[in-house]
Amino acid sequence: MTDKEIGHIRHIARLSLNPWGDWTGFDTVYNPLQGEKMFVISFMAYTLELAQHELTPAYHEIYRTSIENLLKKMQHPDVWYPWMFESRHGSVEEIKGEPVDWMTNPGWIDPILKDNIQFKAYIQQIAAAYQMLYGDKRYEQPGAFTFKWTGGMSNGQMNFRYTLTDITRTSMRKWWIPTLSVLRVNPAVCSGSAMHPPTPVSSSTTISMARITAMRGPR
Repeated sequence: MTDKEIGHIRHIARLSLNPWGDWTGFDTVYNPLQGEKMFVISFMAYTLELAQHELTPAYHEIYRTSIENLLKKMQHPDVWYPWMFESRHGSVEEIKGEPVDWMTNPGWIDPILKDNIQFKAYIQQIAAAYQMLYGDKRYEQPGAFTFKWTGGMSNGQMNFRYTLTDITRTSMRKWWIPTLSVLRVNPAVCSGSAMHPPTPVSSSTTISMARITAMRGPR
């Protein structure tokens, strides 16, 4: 690894240690962070996982702990709570020939229950790669991903608890169908990932790293 590459890894590792809810350093003067923390966190995790797999496969410590910390940050309400509002108008869903009116559509709080495919896919890919890299099935334990809602529009705290397999199933149930007639994703960014069903955890969770390795061919 070059000094610059090592510097990037150390920078991400330091940011992963920020206290709960402290987003200092997660944005730049060129691209201010405006509620889309999931993109920044996810690509930090991807960077660490690819570096672990491709560059320093025998050295785990800094990578493993940092990825765990970033996955915890993905569960912070600051990252996912906007879905309560976005779920009201994330797609044009036909009901009796008329589009849903986002002003009257109630939406829902749970970020995993249905739709919200980008957020689910990011968590799924990071956690599945972690499992592949380290043989650690911690994200298959009950409540491995717990999204706690303490907003004022409910009767006390609500906890939405999922495992990696749970998240995979919700994604597959919605998207693994012959025809995709409705896309409900974050309205700000509609990426190609929403068009491709995520890889089931049970089928060799080598996900993107293995694909990238295969594409690269011999060095």
